[in-house]
Amino acid sequence: MKTKILLTVLLLIVCAFQASSQERIKFKKGEYYTNIEGAVARGEVYSYLVGASKGQFMTITIMSPEDNAVFYILRTDNWQYMYGATEDNPTTRWEGVLPAGCDYQIVVGSNRGGSEYTLQVVIE
Repeated sequence: MKTKILLTVLLLIVCAFQASSQERIKFKKGEYYTNIEGAVARGEVYSYLVGASKGQFMTITIMSPEDNAVFYILRTDNWQYMYGATEDNPTTRWEGVLPAGCDYQIVVGSNRGGSEYTLQVVIE
């Protein structure tokens, strides 16, 4: 009985990990932007981390064939949303001056069905 419970708990942990994956965004040497192609299943999210300095200007745009991919942004130093790109109000484009030098988490999802997407991140 204990073995069944342990296996069930392990299976739930594995499923939870697979439902939300994370990847670090890296820029090629000398470049200030990158395009990332990906896909997200219905009801799931995919997270990206990107490091930036206070005062830099960041622009994020997401494009998808069915116009259903969206994202929101969190500062990882205090886990607050960036104005205009929250979990309750995801967007397809965000730009602004960064308030802190830290990692920013970009969480991509879909507002209907699954979605293939291209995520463009520009930091100047």
